[in-house]
Amino acid sequence: MNKTAGDRTSGDVMSGPQPPELQMDDPASVAAYIAVLSEELSRLARGSGLVTLSYILDMARLEARAVVTVKAGGGDGATTP
Repeated sequence: MNKTAGDRTSGDVMSGPQPPELQMDDPASVAAYIAVLSEELSRLARGSGLVTLSYILDMARLEARAVVTVKAGGGDGATTP
């Protein structure tokens, strides 16, 4: 039986292709990668009319960027408008 996207485990996702600069033991590096991916996914969702999904992905992007900022020592991580 083949796996579908919904059948994947966290081990499957983490074993997929990763950019060379991604360091799995560095939370800021992982958060930066998540920010990039969630921005791309949000754009895809918005283009397909999936407004709520696009919004959720945008929130994930903002949160990931906040983590990067905090890890870099540039703020408290609060995501205010």
